[in-house]
Amino acid sequence: MRKVIIFISGMFFMLISFGTEVLVQSGPDYFTGKWNVIAAGGPGGETQMVVGLERKDGKLFGDIKIGDENAIKFSSTEEKETSVKLYFTSSHGNDIILFMEKKDEAKVVGTLTIKDMDTLNVSGERVVKE
Repeated sequence: MRKVIIFISGMFFMLISFGTEVLVQSGPDYFTGKWNVIAAGGPGGETQMVVGLERKDGKLFGDIKIGDENAIKFSSTEEKETSVKLYFTSSHGNDIILFMEKKDEAKVVGTLTIKDMDTLNVSGERVVKE
């Protein structure tokens, strides 16, 4: 009977270890998908953007669509466990950094920094597929 208890306990700890590893591996993919993001406080009021992020070969890439403009590809990305920095050049030639940080399972907060100009607060929500 004692061997059975030890065996079951061992299996239980293996399952917990495996489950924890799976959660850690899925963490970086939090930002993949589409996000509706709003920048507040700009000269024209609120600016609505759609951020699309994908992962290929372990690297994060994507684009941003600001208002009615064509989508702009990110020139580079920097990832951390709960945040991401997305670099791009606007259609007006401004270098911009969009910083997004995980707020909860479907929301982000952060900043939009236009080089040598303003920093705007942003908030966003994951686009849910229907």
